Amino acid sequence: MTLYEEILWGCLRDIPVQVTFPNLTVNPSDLVEMKSFLAIERIRDILEQEELTDQECAMQIRYVIYTLEAEGISIKRR
Repeated sequence: MTLYEEILWGCLRDIPVQVTFPNLTVNPSDLVEMKSFLAIERIRDILEQEELTDQECAMQIRYVIYTLEAEGISIKRR
């Protein structure tokens, strides 16, 4: 975060925020469920490769982390 963003965040963090999407036609829970399913499907495909060596398996774990991060899920410990 830049200094500007930190100062702005400090000024605004206690102010209530309401976000609306007036043209949204899908239930937000359905969106999250769909994205979750697709991420799990990609992770399964990564891990099901039987011919992997230990080193390749470690690389696949990195791909799982990349998949999660691509969906906005941060991994704090690696």
